[in-house]
Parts: sequence; C-alpha cells; structure tokens
Amino acid sequence: MSNTADCFFYPEVFVTCHPGDAGEPQMKRHPSLIVEVLSESTAAYNRGAKFGYYRQIPSLTECVLIETERMTVDVFRRRPDGQWLFLSSGVGQTLEFASIDFQCPIEAIYEDVRCAEISLNPELPHAVL
Repeated sequence: MSNTADCFFYPEVFVTCHPGDAGEPQMKRHPSLIVEVLSESTAAYNRGAKFGYYRQIPSLTECVLIETERMTVDVFRRRPDGQWLFLSSGVGQTLEFASIDFQCPIEAIYEDVRCAEISLNPELPHAVL
C-alpha cells in the first residue's frame, strides 16, 4: 500500500473498494480501512508517525489499532469535516467499523488469543501469547 508521502506500508489488514486498486496486484493506493495489530516494539510507531502518514491518505476513513497486551481496540474515524474521532472499545463492548458496515463483540476479535485473559482477570501479572 502506498500513500501521498510516497511511503510503503504493509498493514495486517486493509480494505479498498476503489476500482483503480482492482488492477494493481502489488500496491493499493485507496484504502478505506486499515487495521494494525500492535506489539510492544511497534505500538509507539503505529500510533505516532505511521498514523500520521495514514492520515494523509484521502480515501482512508478508519484506522484500527488492536492491542495484544489487553483486550482493547482503538478506532480512529475521519469525520466529514476532516477531523479524526477516537473510539476505544474494551471487554463487553461492540466494535463498529463504519467504513465497511461491520459490527461484532470485541471478544470475537480476541477469540482463542490467550492475552485477552489479562483483561478478564486483572490479577494476572502479564499477558501470555
């Protein structure tokens, strides 16, 4: 995937419905949704500089950051005025990705992932992958 700053990124998941992307097998330029799974070594970069590059993509309407240390999913959604709305979901909440008309319980995202146990049991000292 490329953006207006001529940077190339490989997010975990992205969605594009732009007809120009259909014929491009190696690079997509018009994502509407980008999903990144955070790790200890990538979290700061994904939340900072990388999200700064992503915000420059005119077609992008949602950027999703999935935590691995706790059951938390952050959604950044571009509003019609161009401002970004921040939504954070945790245990017992429903995720919504408006750009693709998708909803599910947050627990479905973490199904079979043992690190989610830390959010359900705060006495556990560390997440275990």
